[in-house]
Amino acid sequence: MDEVPGLDPTTVTPGGPTARGNFPDDVFTVSIVSGSVGTTKVVTGSFNWRDSFSGQGAPLNFAALRFSSGCGTMSGHASSTKSVTGASTKRTSLRSAGVGTNSPIWNVNATTSGFANQADVGAFTVKYDTKGCGSKKVQAAFDYEANQGGSVVSVSAGWRGLNIGYNSVGLELTKSSKAITIN
Repeated sequence: MDEVPGLDPTTVTPGGPTARGNFPDDVFTVSIVSGSVGTTKVVTGSFNWRDSFSGQGAPLNFAALRFSSGCGTMSGHASSTKSVTGASTKRTSLRSAGVGTNSPIWNVNATTSGFANQADVGAFTVKYDTKGCGSKKVQAAFDYEANQGGSVVSVSAGWRGLNIGYNSVGLELTKSSKAITIN
């Protein structure tokens, strides 16, 4: 398998799940999957909070799908969230389509209602047409950053990761999936 230079697909990127502040590192998991329809790859990243956790009285959290190359065409950006009870809650919005960075970013309005997490599970999907990639291998990864009480001033993403700038930092936790090869 051809690999993207500088990326070891057997490790979690970037640098593995990281915990900063006092956020427990087991409060959510992240994953990424892909499927194909012809040359179009359907890539979905997701997060899943521990059901017994309801500390989401924060400002926005952020999710990003990252692609190693711009040789393909992204389309069909979609997202969804569900509460801890499984009800659809529509708590996301597309922050950046990833034009020029190959890394779309979504806002996740992570709130609670009656001590129940309203964004307990989230999924983020992009269709990536690899027709223009030839034999070039394309990899994808998913990031999710949760924060509680932080004052966000900037959000960006690229192949190297999701970057959040804070004016004042509360509790935060960023997790990244392993990179997968999608073609």
